[in-house]
Amino acid sequence: MSNSADRIIFEQPLSERVRTFMRLEFLFQQRRHHALDDSSTGVRAALQTLLDVLSLTGRSDLKSEVIKDIQEQQAALTRAPLLLQGMETRLAFSRLADAQKGVQRLPSHFAGSSLRSHEFLDAIAKRSAIPGGAAPFDMPALHRWLAEPSIRIRADLERWFAHFAPYETAIATCLDVLRHCGSEQPLTATAGVHLHTPQAAHQLLRVKVPSDSGLYPEISAGRYRYSLRFMRQPDVDTRAQQVTQDVPFVLQCCLLA
Repeated sequence: MSNSADRIIFEQPLSERVRTFMRLEFLFQQRRHHALDDSSTGVRAALQTLLDVLSLTGRSDLKSEVIKDIQEQQAALTRAPLLLQGMETRLAFSRLADAQKGVQRLPSHFAGSSLRSHEFLDAIAKRSAIPGGAAPFDMPALHRWLAEPSIRIRADLERWFAHFAPYETAIATCLDVLRHCGSEQPLTATAGVHLHTPQAAHQLLRVKVPSDSGLYPEISAGRYRYSLRFMRQPDVDTRAQQVTQDVPFVLQCCLLA
């Protein structure tokens, strides 16, 4: 997902699989950001991101979910090769095929399984569940590791994150393809509210709002109706209020299955 200078994109996943993929996408974006910071605080942040990825991937059979999503997208594009907006179908097929090969080469269906029995990471995960529990006096082993040369610390982090690299690539590909399906609809939320009756059960909603409007949507999505309420919050110390004026926006309902 990317914003631009003139608009902000708000997304709402409509399936558990897409919700999981988007949370992992968010964590992988954090990991790339923290990779640029060699300070002990930056390394701690990267380590916490790794633990969050481990926790999230432990709740599902990620390999099967990713492969199933790729195959469903390939089947959908075969049935409707003109479905994508702003992306070549041939490019999408190529990227999906490469992503599937990467995931299929993984030795285990359980993402990061070898890391779950890693004594050092397990101890940090348990202490991190306590507010401030990974302070230096609580975790001398972590404190000692943080004093190692940055090149060694980065090598350890890269080796641990490498367990998830094929998933990162595949999830980024699946979400990118999904975001390129579904045409954009310019709409108006009358008195700040819009009710939308979908023609099909979608996987992802994208709401595009002018960045200078100062507004954001609260999205409620059921099987048969989507509702959007546009809110304004002048500053974070003020309670948000629903606006009463008409609000122009763009809605994109994405479905690729």
